Amino acid sequence: MKKNQALLGIYCAIAYFAWKLALYYTAHQYDIFPHFPVVPLLIVLGLAIIYSVTKLTPEPFTPIEGFKSGVRTGLVTAVLTMLFVYIYYSVVDPSFFAVQNAEIRAAIEAFPEAERQEALTNFENNKKMFQPFNYSAMTLSGLMAFSLVFSIITAGLYEMFRKFNTI
Repeated sequence: MKKNQALLGIYCAIAYFAWKLALYYTAHQYDIFPHFPVVPLLIVLGLAIIYSVTKLTPEPFTPIEGFKSGVRTGLVTAVLTMLFVYIYYSVVDPSFFAVQNAEIRAAIEAFPEAERQEALTNFENNKKMFQPFNYSAMTLSGLMAFSLVFSIITAGLYEMFRKFNTI
């Protein structure tokens, strides 16, 4: 079962890789929806966690075992996605953050004078977060937090509904 949970995580990461590369090779990585490229990953990962908790948890089901099943899938996805994000922004599309920073700077220039200086200062202070290493670390943290919370919720709800014989 643990092998299947890991494979499910690998499939989620591959789906995300394919999504990001498809955006890159169709030159849509700077469009509005790709500013939120993690949304399809969260949908796929959420479905994978639900499947892992409900179908890949060893019998007899307990919420702890269900939680572990969901987190295994999420952990594999998070680690592989972190590695891909680092490689993607370092090798495949190294100009991505420069383009994004230029767009943000141009938007700040349109601010009224009173707000512009403070916005530029905040922008300069936070710009270092958008480098491949930092962005991949944020990806790992965010995906693990999502996996933990979603696994707890899914395992708890599955146990509750199982007791009522509705699933």
